[in-house]
Amino acid sequence: MEHPQPFISTDEEGRLFLEPKMKNFLENIDHPLVVVAVAGIYRTGKSYLLNRLMGKQDGFPLGSTVRSKTKGIWAWVTKHPRYPDRVLLLLDTEGLADPEKANVDHDIWIFSLAILLSSIFVYNSKGVIDSDALEKLQMTSELTEHLRIKSGGNEDGEDFHRVFPDFIWAVRDFFLKCEIDAVEVSPNEYMEWHLKLKKGKRPEIMKANSIRSSIRSFFDTRDCFLFPFPVEQGLLRDLDKVPFSKMDKNFINVGNTFVDHILNNKATKNIFGKAMTGRMYALMIESYLKAIRDGVIPSVENAVDYMAEAENKKAKELAVEAYRNELKDLKCPVPNNTLLERDSKAKKIAVNIYLDRSLFDKNEEGSISLGLDLNEIFNNMVNENSLLSMKKSKEAFVKLHEPIQSKIKQGYFLKPGGYTLYEKDMTQVVSQYKEFTDLGDEAGAMLNEMMMDKEVERKQILDADKQLGI
Repeated sequence: MEHPQPFISTDEEGRLFLEPKMKNFLENIDHPLVVVAVAGIYRTGKSYLLNRLMGKQDGFPLGSTVRSKTKGIWAWVTKHPRYPDRVLLLLDTEGLADPEKANVDHDIWIFSLAILLSSIFVYNSKGVIDSDALEKLQMTSELTEHLRIKSGGNEDGEDFHRVFPDFIWAVRDFFLKCEIDAVEVSPNEYMEWHLKLKKGKRPEIMKANSIRSSIRSFFDTRDCFLFPFPVEQGLLRDLDKVPFSKMDKNFINVGNTFVDHILNNKATKNIFGKAMTGRMYALMIESYLKAIRDGVIPSVENAVDYMAEAENKKAKELAVEAYRNELKDLKCPVPNNTLLERDSKAKKIAVNIYLDRSLFDKNEEGSISLGLDLNEIFNNMVNENSLLSMKKSKEAFVKLHEPIQSKIKQGYFLKPGGYTLYEKDMTQVVSQYKEFTDLGDEAGAMLNEMMMDKEVERKQILDADKQLGI
């Protein structure tokens, strides 16, 4: 993908939907995804961070006015620059707290989706980490009202850790010394100090503590990057046009460390321990968006069930197709032992394909269903093989018997010793019939049946021979 594309957009009625073009694109990605989402207050330069990850200055649009450029969620997909077995997906979310928005719930849904859809979540803010910055993260304390891990709720911290992404706080235009009580600290220590619960019962303290507690309980892995001003104030609005050589060296260094930190992280987007491919990811998004459109709280568990149902159905189809392909070159009729050997080999291939692609097969329902389907196909093939064996055996016998039938019509055997001649010809027919090796397992039974059918014919010739010999 050369340029970022609209990913999740809003229709005329304000409902979120997955762009069809991006859905089709994702469905063709079979590699695991590393997903980086950036969210933050509008006009704080989120897109710039993503452009650094892209290695470009003009990938995601950077607005130079007070109006936000990004609407909904935009995406850029590429091969991971450091892990060729992975695909990198960058998500640029619509700025939060944009006064032009009419839907008050829009921000929380965008924020929630950015967290649910990412393996690394970057929150971008400006200035310093203080009570005001924490208040802008109020939505973290409201997440449990807008998303569920389990379909019935009642989640604990461990449930969120299993699903939520790594958290990175990118503080832009940081102008203070990175100190706590006059002691220099690392950016991570600076962030963690501000995330410690503060003493006090005043409403503003309790509100900030609720946000601190949410961040600490939801995000098990947390990091912080403090970016100084990149350029002088007058050039900020055209940051995408300022070459790196003209930017503050400390800003460039922090940016390089930020990029290395994210691109060196090969952890993929996982759901309950399962690495997600593009195909699975598209199914999960559809489930979340449908729930939001239906006025239902999105549930990870429900999304997994939806995704598993679709994936397991497709896995079963592919497994059955592989099974059929393994058997299609059999030229029936063949001995049943040959069928059993090929069936065993084909089933192993089919089961491996199913297990490789299937997801969370509850009570092995999908595996059992696949087994029943494969057995049905095999039983049908055994029956067809048997019928073909009988048909081919009969045709072979009839063809060998045609000369005898012709002699009978000509009255060849109506003479003394005719029965002996008939028996000699029939013995030759049986001998030639038994030389066939491609008649299948019904050849013996069909020979007996055909010989029984010729019993009347044999007796008639025998009786005639006795009469002629008197």
